[in-house]
Amino acid sequence: MDLALQAEQVAAVAAGRRYEIDPALDLRLKGAWDGGTKTFTAEAVTLRSSFATATGRGGATAAGEIRDSAVRIDADLGKLSAKLGALLERPPDLGGTVQVDLTASGQEVGGTAVFKGFRAGAVGPLDLTLRHEGRIDRGTHTLDLECGKAATVRVTAEIQGDAVRADVEGKGDLEALAA
Repeated sequence: MDLALQAEQVAAVAAGRRYEIDPALDLRLKGAWDGGTKTFTAEAVTLRSSFATATGRGGATAAGEIRDSAVRIDADLGKLSAKLGALLERPPDLGGTVQVDLTASGQEVGGTAVFKGFRAGAVGPLDLTLRHEGRIDRGTHTLDLECGKAATVRVTAEIQGDAVRADVEGKGDLEALAA
């Protein structure tokens, strides 16, 4: 299957007011459904907007098995903030860029988000890296957040039914934080 969808001048109208969402959206999907194995495979997926691009590949079975899958998202948070400003009464004041890489295969999941010049209101700009590794079947997950040499936080969590056990470890360098 090859699917291509394009939309121009995307807007929403509410209470007689027009809200510009994006000048152009472009979605491309190349994939296949195997009825015998009940498996969907996406050879390539691409979504482009004025503030972000997402690309991916992978698949899953109807039984919930995740095949080798990967997604990358590149976004300009300042442009996203401007878009949200047209839609929300109190939009977040964001700046910087983020690149997100997500992977999944079988029961293993992972991801990395790299923020450059991240700003939220009066906080920042900061360069941050957030990493996640986990296993769905065991309910084990590790999150690492790094802010250069200034601070690191590691959260290790284990999910068992309705209970969550988490350990948090943090380290900071006050001199590096002040810089």
